[in-house]
Amino acid sequence: MPRSYSEKVEHGFQQGIAFGYLYPRRRAVFAGVLSMTVGLFLAVAGLIQFGEIEGISQLGVLVTDPSVGAFAIVSVSITVGINVSTFLLFGLLAPDDLQSDVGVLRNPITHITSAAASALIFIIAFVAITFLNGLSQWLGIALAALVIAYRYNSSYFWSVLGGTRTQITWTSWTGILLPIVAAAIVYVTGSLPSWTIGEWAVGSYYVLIAVLSFIGPVDTIHGLISEQINTVATAIMCVQVLEDRREELAENSPDDCEIEFQVDVPSSMPDSLREAQWTVNATKYVEQRFQAYETYVKAYRELAETLNDSVSERAGTGDRTTLGSVVAGFARNMHPKYYDDAEEAQRAAAVLASVVESYNTGYASDVDDLGPEGEIESLIDVLAPTDTSLDKIDALFETAPGA
Repeated sequence: MPRSYSEKVEHGFQQGIAFGYLYPRRRAVFAGVLSMTVGLFLAVAGLIQFGEIEGISQLGVLVTDPSVGAFAIVSVSITVGINVSTFLLFGLLAPDDLQSDVGVLRNPITHITSAAASALIFIIAFVAITFLNGLSQWLGIALAALVIAYRYNSSYFWSVLGGTRTQITWTSWTGILLPIVAAAIVYVTGSLPSWTIGEWAVGSYYVLIAVLSFIGPVDTIHGLISEQINTVATAIMCVQVLEDRREELAENSPDDCEIEFQVDVPSSMPDSLREAQWTVNATKYVEQRFQAYETYVKAYRELAETLNDSVSERAGTGDRTTLGSVVAGFARNMHPKYYDDAEEAQRAAAVLASVVESYNTGYASDVDDLGPEGEIESLIDVLAPTDTSLDKIDALFETAPGA
């Protein structure tokens, strides 16, 4: 329920945080470690098995003498590692409510298809980089840099590691700065390999594939349950926004204006998909109730400023001859706490706002200006007026002299 730009930005951060409510964050880290271990083991084993290298010490040849076949072995191995850990830790061990909503989580075909598609994309990008290297090595490294930047920016893994907006920001910057610091240290110590620009393009892309083996599981599962994550993120925002509005409402309410409305949503963040769905659904009703109270409190405060007196005390006098006391009586009777239906409370608050505006602008100066005394008496005695009574009250001030 974001209502402003800043809330929409915050909602983006909450999408990362929401993942932690569906899956433990330690599972995300363990999935990364597992996928990297399995992927790299399969990659090295496959390279040796198919004769691309004879031992680990010869891994450098993959950069200096790039081979599409060798890269295909590496990319397939990495995607297998990613999808195995994704299936085991985020599919088979998914929460029950999430499994019932997203059946593909436990479907092996989903993960096999994802692995095949990812490997194909990796290989196509690798072919493009090596092709551009043949035209101009700067083109090759430019493409590699763009792919790396895009993949880092589109990853959700860094968001998942943070529990708050500040933690997510620091985690993201750490992910950016660590490689830069490490590269600077290696450069200063003279340990950088003497590669050409084209070889750096190929080498950096291999490094990207290795990094993907770590962050891939979270990104894969995030795509499968994006709708559910958005539901949880929305629920988190609802709780925060409603709490802020409740505090603002209490601060703006005159001392004699009771706020008995209790927000019928959890005061703490949801910790399951079902609770998040319930929160979002409940908020639709609560939003109407909030709007009714906000309209009512604004009208109540404006009336109190015009009366220079307590609205509740003026209403309690029972004076039916003074216009201010009559309007105060309407304000007392139209309090949202008397309405079980949120829409009726909204309508009553809107009518009160109209009545107070008419009174404050001097459209009517005396009770006699409103209509027959008996009609006023009958309306002022109606607690929680609805439908016909509200129409009559609204009409009294619309037809008053000067209206």
